[in-house]
Amino acid sequence: MELVPAYEAAIPVARQPRSTNVRRSNRFAETLASQTLALSSLGLASAVSWRVSRRKLARRVGDLRQAAVCVAERPMVERLQQMSARELKHELQIRGVDTEASPDKQLLLELGAERGILPHAGGGRRRRLNKVAEAPVVVTLKRVHPPTEVIPSGAFADGERLALPLWSDRVSGPLWFLIDTSLKRSAVREGLQLATEGLLTGLRFANEEVGDLEVQVVPDKSVVLGHASSGVAGLLGVDFLQRFELDLDLQRGICRAWPSGPELPRGFGLPEAVEVELFEEHGLLLMDAQLRGTVCSGNDFPGPPLRALLDLGQTYSACNWRAASQVGVRSGDPCIRRAGEWLDLDGNPMDVFEADLGVELPGRVGGVLQGTRLCSTRLFWLAESLPLLERLGFGSQEPLAVLGLDTVGRVRLALSARHKRLWLPM
Repeated sequence: MELVPAYEAAIPVARQPRSTNVRRSNRFAETLASQTLALSSLGLASAVSWRVSRRKLARRVGDLRQAAVCVAERPMVERLQQMSARELKHELQIRGVDTEASPDKQLLLELGAERGILPHAGGGRRRRLNKVAEAPVVVTLKRVHPPTEVIPSGAFADGERLALPLWSDRVSGPLWFLIDTSLKRSAVREGLQLATEGLLTGLRFANEEVGDLEVQVVPDKSVVLGHASSGVAGLLGVDFLQRFELDLDLQRGICRAWPSGPELPRGFGLPEAVEVELFEEHGLLLMDAQLRGTVCSGNDFPGPPLRALLDLGQTYSACNWRAASQVGVRSGDPCIRRAGEWLDLDGNPMDVFEADLGVELPGRVGGVLQGTRLCSTRLFWLAESLPLLERLGFGSQEPLAVLGLDTVGRVRLALSARHKRLWLPM
């Protein structure tokens, strides 16, 4: 298996610091791992299907009272119009929406649309949204939290990951898979016995067939699956993402998805967003990026372009010292803080530091105008090398960076792995 060595070799190892900052170093050693995932328990979210009756849904994804995820299928607008106000109110309430202030059907429809659960039925300013092809898959996007106290950074803390539900006829209820774009091939937990000779079949994303996946089978106790109580079934790599266009709304906790095809779905992307072009190398998704220094480093101008890996399986970002030095950030600067250690390719401990850096991502606005997405003051891990990239075949002597969720996914993002596009809000 290629997955386990690639991740476990990069797990940070705690070293007793000479300073009094024991708690911080230990927290780093327990929670940082640009290549380890999901250190928390996954609860099961309540759910229903828009199209399938409750009796059919219970047979397909298990008992509604025990497990389920909000799943929407098309056509939804027609079905919503046929519902009574009482039925509509019930559908919203089981999704956690307070409907007390919405007494009639029209107000309930508007409430559901504002929450991002129901589609906009049109009218006024919302007619523009009807041009977007309706998503055949709408599911819960779950944040997987670490079980221990961690270092905060904006909307995220290191150790948090994003998980999507998949279904299998062989298992009752949803299977939660972590999104990880640093993997070429998806992975599945060995104890589930879902893969036969490395082939995973029979999976559904809501009611859309996933198709056969050649996966890595991971031992149940492998660190890449997180804590034993996490309930993580596996990891979704680039091979899965190339089959679906994803709109990840982190604020609302919703994922909308469309099966990938020769063309993007009508209107796919985000309004008022920068469209960043991706390119594929070693089977992974990369982009051109420019780091920015900070006031502490004495240089807040962007550095030269460098290659950056898109890693939605990592909370914070990282870069090697060659990249940091291009924007005037060097070891020994007052803005640099020691964070812990991780292991190089030979298994030797390597010092890891942390610093605040900015990132500029060039792209286009509206598909035409040149634009730049500026991500200011993001926490970066700094080390002599990035073991994950080196293990995958990237050169150790060039400036490289890994961009995690804290940089590209604080609020919302849309990703087309097949068409090599990433949309980030302005």
